[in-house]
Order: sequence, then structure tokens, then C-alpha cells
Amino acid sequence: MPCPLPLRRLTFLAVCTLAPLGVNADPITELPVDRSLFDTNVEIFTEPFEAHLPGQPHFPRPGANVILRATTLPGDHLQWFRDSDPVAPDVTTRELRLKNVTPADTGVYWARITRDGVSVDTAPVPLNVVTAPSSSLVDPTFVNRSVPPGDMLPYSLLVENNAGEIGYLRFFSNFFSGSWGWLSPGGDYSETVYAWSYGESQVDEVATLLPDGSHLRVANSRLTRIDRQGQSTVIDYQGEIPLEVHQWNLAENGDLLHLAGAHLLCLASDGAVRATLLPETVDWASFTQLTPFRDGSGRLLIQGYDNDARPVARVLEADAVPVAGSSTIHTLEGQPPTRLTNGDWVEVANSTLRRYGPDLTLISESDLGRWSTLSWQPLPDGYLYAFVVGQGILRLDTELNQDMGFSVQLPTDAAPSHGRSFLLSGDRLFVSGQFDIADDLATRLVARLDLTGNASGHAPRPFINSRDSVLGGHVLTLDAFAIGNGPFTYEWLNLDQPNLQFPAEPSITLSPYNATNAGRYVVKVTSAAGTAYSEAFDLRGSNSVPVLRNLSARLPLGPNQPVLSMGIVVAPQLPLELLPQPSQVVVARGIGPTLAEFEVPNPLADPMLQLSTDSSAPTQWTNDDWRPLNGFDILAFNAIGYLPLLPGSADSQLSATLSPGVHHLQVLAKPGDSGITLGEIYALYTTPQNATFTNLSLRARTGDGDDTVIGGFVIDDPAELGRPVRLLIRAIGPGLLDFNVADVATDPVLQIFDHTGALVASNDNWSDDASNTLADTALRVGAFALAVNSTDAAVLLELAPGPYTAQVSVADGQHGQILLELYVVP
Repeated sequence: MPCPLPLRRLTFLAVCTLAPLGVNADPITELPVDRSLFDTNVEIFTEPFEAHLPGQPHFPRPGANVILRATTLPGDHLQWFRDSDPVAPDVTTRELRLKNVTPADTGVYWARITRDGVSVDTAPVPLNVVTAPSSSLVDPTFVNRSVPPGDMLPYSLLVENNAGEIGYLRFFSNFFSGSWGWLSPGGDYSETVYAWSYGESQVDEVATLLPDGSHLRVANSRLTRIDRQGQSTVIDYQGEIPLEVHQWNLAENGDLLHLAGAHLLCLASDGAVRATLLPETVDWASFTQLTPFRDGSGRLLIQGYDNDARPVARVLEADAVPVAGSSTIHTLEGQPPTRLTNGDWVEVANSTLRRYGPDLTLISESDLGRWSTLSWQPLPDGYLYAFVVGQGILRLDTELNQDMGFSVQLPTDAAPSHGRSFLLSGDRLFVSGQFDIADDLATRLVARLDLTGNASGHAPRPFINSRDSVLGGHVLTLDAFAIGNGPFTYEWLNLDQPNLQFPAEPSITLSPYNATNAGRYVVKVTSAAGTAYSEAFDLRGSNSVPVLRNLSARLPLGPNQPVLSMGIVVAPQLPLELLPQPSQVVVARGIGPTLAEFEVPNPLADPMLQLSTDSSAPTQWTNDDWRPLNGFDILAFNAIGYLPLLPGSADSQLSATLSPGVHHLQVLAKPGDSGITLGEIYALYTTPQNATFTNLSLRARTGDGDDTVIGGFVIDDPAELGRPVRLLIRAIGPGLLDFNVADVATDPVLQIFDHTGALVASNDNWSDDASNTLADTALRVGAFALAVNSTDAAVLLELAPGPYTAQVSVADGQHGQILLELYVVP
């Protein structure tokens, strides 16, 4: 018999024990194991004293001693694995010691911790034993040894002046202040200008560094130009348009170029206005960027937005007049395209590479394909460069092929600058970011590459990206990359399902991604210089565990059954030290009049709600006639797929924030009222940061026919992977006698139906289980024990996500009280 009303989506989690409502439970002899209390990090050390980030790939040299250490408790059993194979012999200590490692020790190492019958896997650690590279592109004569004072971050490489110095911008980590400085040809840093400090009433602000090595200060439209030697020249600006701090540049003829509000200004060195251009002159709405060509033509590239808010660009002459015959083009995202040494323009955005001619005529447009997940910067030499976090630098040629002779590897904690990370100067490439080492050479924050050299002997540094959203039931493509000297071969592994086979290609497609291919993916990449494993790409859906999100029950209320009672246990998903005040927002509803819309006979005319908390200071929420909830997250509630209530009806609804503990929900009939009601409780959020339902129960009087108790529940996998859930479901009658409950059903019958109405499982007497599996499982999840020969009912089953109905009737015609319980079995 299927549930007679539209069921909502629910979700699931772990298990705690719930006392029957209104009675006292026996002491709990064993609580279920909480998976969130396991520490899944693996520490890794290289002797004698070098520690490394947990979970990050590690690249020891041959001959090193490596220690992997898991966090365990007394009584835990631990098994170490390499790839998907147990480490032999059976190593069960918390430490795995690898002495004098060789490339043969390369692999992915992890441990399985078993505690009280529950197993949890640690984070896998790639251990890649590789030899040092034969040669590097990193220029050893440029060593940036300067340690910036305070908490300064690299922000952007800017310009190179005539002395070969590189203008460099840094920020404090709070981004409220920063400074300009210069890097000498040898890498020494000298700070020459204080940039800004927000919050002060009057500050001279540095506008920009100019290609000739000078910089500008602007304050109240007063313009000062300071050369590299510190000599200041005040420019007597006579224009009427107020000057702004940013968007300054230097034209080839020495004029100052400035975007001031909606205007493009060309100023002579003495401050005289040579030319002005307004957006409406070119039929645009605004200007945003200007870029000089610097090829002797004096021309400029102006960018902005047209009247339809689309990013646009156009070529101007030196006097800000549009080039004859040129027209506006629509760029991809409004970022400045890069001008190549041959005069063409290149831009990368929206997974697309576009190439334009000197007059901005579109020449070609290419899809970046598997390269689209990386952030590319085209440079004037025609190559595309990417700074990959924690990996290194990649380069693509004009045909989107990886340059196998180009390799720069960086530490696993390296990150690019917040602004411009690359600056090309002839055959030298400057790279800026947060790092201290590049290719084993010490250079802080900035490295200089010699592009005339050759990189060789770099073993692969692999990593995995996904170009699709990680959604269960959808197609998902994983792309493998490697920084090193190729060519490369690829081997994909699923650590959790090692029998799965994949093509030896840099990309694989899961069509669709679901429980049959979920797991932790690593890619093994091999070249002539060695073999290495990537960090694991976790597709287990671990960031969203199945949760028990809802319980609903249809019941006739009246003089013999005036109350529909539910029990709720809320518990945290994360350890309390990580989540000191977890809670869950719930919505409870008592529905009567709205049931008539679904042709339910004799609905209860005016149900009331009461939600209470078992604690030293009980909290109580009540509602009689529902109204829209103020400040309520209606979008989250709508996502559940709930049954809408009739506007102005006498149905009941309330919202509350529950802390971990035991709670009770009651739907009550008013004196003299009788009819069918639907009681519901929803957990609104399923993220690990929220507490969640760990056990739900329903106490009611059952019988046969129309007096049968019907409870609706839905198993939902938030990751949409279709992962099944093991449930212990019990219908208890005689077992309630131990809690002094009178008038119990002496022989309840439990039946579980799926959304099609098909019978999934049934049980009359739980004691028919000769294997004691039901008794052992009850003990494991913390449920109170049932008498060995009782006629209570229970089933242990594995259910796929979807809506289900639990029906409790009687086998002997004896009506009475029952307790329906749902437990998740970890």
C-alpha cells in the first residue's frame, strides 16, 4: 500500500537512540560510532625534521627516509594501503616507515582505520620519488632574496624601465595598504614609494608607475610626477575634468593618457590638454581600459561597454581619434587583449581563445577544451602561460599544444599573485607569486626565466581538474595535466573501486557519474624522467552525507487518539571542537484542511502544533492557524518539494532552531474535533556544518484497515550519486510493556513500500531472525533491546534514494499503541 499523499524528499545520516515518547528508556549500553570523530589526515615527514602538508603530494629524493603517520585511538585497527593494495606484510601500526626510498616506492599511500566495527579511510598521500631535474629555465643570477617587511603579499608585476628594473606592487594581507617598489636586474628589492592607506582623511595616492620609470601622485586634481631618482615635478593641469587616481598610462610621444570618469584625456608633459574623447563619440556607454600599442605608430586600444552593456574595443590614433576604417568589436569579458610582437591581438576568456589582426579583425576563435579549467595569460611572444596553484608553470603554443620543453615546478603551497603574474621582457620571463623556491632554486616571490634555455629531466608533476560541475547523475569529465618534460603516458586509478578500467588518455568521462564509479581518483603519469601520482580527486560525495531529513505520518485523531506524537534526535555532523554550536532549522506542520485538496476523506478541521525540547529548561513552540513564516528561507524549503498549504487555512506550521538533543513534536486535535491529519517534520539544511536528524520515531495507536499507521520517509543522497542506505526499521508493540506503556498492539506487522507501491520488505515477528543480525544491529546503533521471543517487528534492509512508506498493522486484530523507529546503520 503506497503512501496516500505526495511524499517529500528526505535525507539521511547516522543514528542515535530515541526513547519512546512519554516513557523512560533503559540506559543506552552502546552508542553508535560517530564517523565525524575520526581524524583522516596523514602526517608525512622526511627525516630528520622536515614536515609536509597533510594530503599534499610529496616529492622526496631517492635515499630519503619517509614517515607516514595516522592519528588513532587505543583499540583502533589500522591497515596501510599503497594505491588499492594492502601494504605487505600486514602493517597495522600508526606509522609507516619507508627507508632509503627509491622510485619503486612511488605510489598513493593511505590508511583504513577501524573502530568498533566502523571503518574510515584517511586522506590519500601521493609519494613521488623523483630525481632532480637536469636543467632549469630559472635564471640563477636573479635571486630575489629580499624579505618584505610585515605581512606583505605579491600583487602585480607592472613595467620595466630603461635601467632594466621591474616595477612591483605589494599589498598587506588585509589589502588596506600597499607599496610600489623596484626589483634590480639581480633581484634586489628597493621600496621607493608609499602607495596608500585607506581611512586617512587626506592621502597623496600613487596613481601608477609609467614605462619610463617615473610614477605619478594625484591629490585633489594636483598632479606630481616623480622620476626614478626621486626628483619631483608638479604638472600644472588646467583642464576642467577632475583627475582620478587610477587609469594612467604613457603614450609613445610622452603624453600622459588618463581615463577620468567618462573621458579619455591626452595631456602634454606640462599639463595642457591635447585631446579629449567621450564615449558617445564612438557610440559607447563608457570607457574602462586603454592600452598603447608601443610599436612606433602611437596608436591606442580603447575598451569599454556599448549601450547594450556588452564589452567592446576599438583602435585610436595618438590624438584619440578613431582609426579610419576601424570599427567596434565585441570582446569576450572586457579584459585587455594582449598585443603580440607581430601586431596581432590575443584574448582568453569564457573557455575561448580569440586572435585578432592589427586592426582588430577577428582571425580565429578556438575552444580551449580540456585546458579551459586553467587561468591563462597570453604574452607578446604568442604563447599562453598558466600559473597552477601548488604545481608550477605551464605553456601552450598557438595550436594549444603543451610545450614539453618548458617546465617550471613550484612548491605545493605556491600561489600566483593577485594581479599580473607574468611580465615578458625580450627573452626573459618574470613570474610573481607566493613561493620561496622554483625548480629547487631559492628565489622569493619573483623568479626570472631564461627562455633561451632548455628545461630537461623534470619528472611529471600531475594534477586533476574537472571541467564539469560535480553533480551525481550527470556527465562528468576529469582532465589530467602534468608539469614536466614530456611526452607523458596516463593511467587512471579509482582507489575505492580498483576493478574499474579507464582509457590511457589525459581525459576520462564518467557518463553518468553515480555510485557505480564514485570514489577517489588519481592519475599516474609517466615520462622518460620518472613516474608520479596526482593528489586524489575525491568523488565519493564526502562533502554531503546522506541524512534523515523528514518524517511524515497520516493518522486519524479523535477521542481515542487525540495526539499524533513524533520523536526527534538532533546531533552534530562534525566534532564539537570544530563546530561548537551546531543547530538545525526545522519546519513542523500539522495539516488537516489542505488534505481535502487531495481527496482525503474527513480531514481534521483545525489541528494544533506543539514542539518541545527535553532539557533542563524546556523550550516550546506552538502554532494554531498557520501564516507565512517571517524571515524564513523559503527557497531552501521549496527545494525539499513540500506540500503547499492553502492560503488562510486552519492548518498549522512553525519553524524552530533545534540544538543537539531530544525533541518532541505533537499534532493535537481540539476538544470535540476528529479527522485525519498529517504530521510532518523537516530538516532544512544538509551541510556538514549543521546538526541533523539522527533518529526519528512515531508513536501512535494502530489497528487494521483505516486504523493502520502510515509513516512516510524519503532517502535522499544530496550528492545525487544514488548511494543506498542501510536502515533498521522497527515496529514495536510488546516491547513497550517494559516502559510501562499500556494498551499496546500485541502483534504488529511492518511493511515497507516504494514509490510505485511495490512491497520492498515485511516482517511479523523479529525473533524469526535466527542469525541474530537484527539484535546485533540494534545494539550497534544504540536501540533498546527487544525480548528474544517477542512479536515485535523489524527489518534490516538497504534502500536506494527515493520515497518510501512504512505501514504498521496488526496480525491478530488487537489494536493498540506502537512505536515506529527509523535508524541508519553506519
